[in-house]
Amino acid sequence: MSHVEKDAGLERRYEGFGLTVEDKGIAVLRLDRPEFRNGLTWPFWRDLGRALRDLDAGGDIRAAIIEAAGPHFSAGMAYDFFRCSERPATMDAGRFSETLRHVVLDLQDAVASLEQVRFPVIAAVQGGCIGAALDLVCAATFRLCSADAYFQAAEVDMGLAPDMGTLQRLQLLVPAGVAADVALTGRALPAAEALHHGLVSAVLPDHGALAGAARDLAARIAAKSPLAVAGIKAGLLFARDHGVAAGLGLSAAWNAGMFVTEDVHRSVVARRERAPAVYGQLNPRPADWLFRDEKP
Repeated sequence: MSHVEKDAGLERRYEGFGLTVEDKGIAVLRLDRPEFRNGLTWPFWRDLGRALRDLDAGGDIRAAIIEAAGPHFSAGMAYDFFRCSERPATMDAGRFSETLRHVVLDLQDAVASLEQVRFPVIAAVQGGCIGAALDLVCAATFRLCSADAYFQAAEVDMGLAPDMGTLQRLQLLVPAGVAADVALTGRALPAAEALHHGLVSAVLPDHGALAGAARDLAARIAAKSPLAVAGIKAGLLFARDHGVAAGLGLSAAWNAGMFVTEDVHRSVVARRERAPAVYGQLNPRPADWLFRDEKP
């Protein structure tokens, strides 16, 4: 299924998901193959990173939500995807394996795009979140779920190891023993246990409440300074991967530049006057505008 998003007069088409921009600069990416339990096809992965980068490019998106139609978030990789493992009889095995390596690297890049964009991404999960879908939500900034949600690394039952981030990210979100249990047994981690271990930050009673909570969280973030939000997101990810000392160095460098911004002044005035602050959007991420004679 193909959808069209209008952005700055440009027509953009994505497969496997719908994309809308709601009020306050909140983007909603909606998995919409419920008849296939939202199985994730190659076109989905091909377009996911492009869609997120397109959203980030303009600088006006403050938060994004990934949600799903139907009873389940996603059953993981669509069965059709596994056709890629069928080597043509006339193709050299080494060359075929080299191609498959790049397929996996492209999948990893698509998942990593959730971390790389400047705005936070909220995963709103109902029902099953299985296999590659777990890889996906582990890269989100926040995870919320409904009471019927469960999380499952199903690759072990396919004769595979997760290769898109679950092994690397899940053990940073839950105790290492829990991550090993989930990955090695393939058992489902139900919503209550996911909350107990910190994989999700809230469990909502039903799908409607989940959608509302995701939008409330996105709206709260959208009201903040986008410079501060981008800096906090970058700082959290950097400290996760580089440790405390290096993370403190990044924070010092970041805030040395941020203290002089209009956003800090507006924040101070707003707190003094007990009124909400209004912040401008970020600059477009591509640098083309820097080379124009007339700059915004």
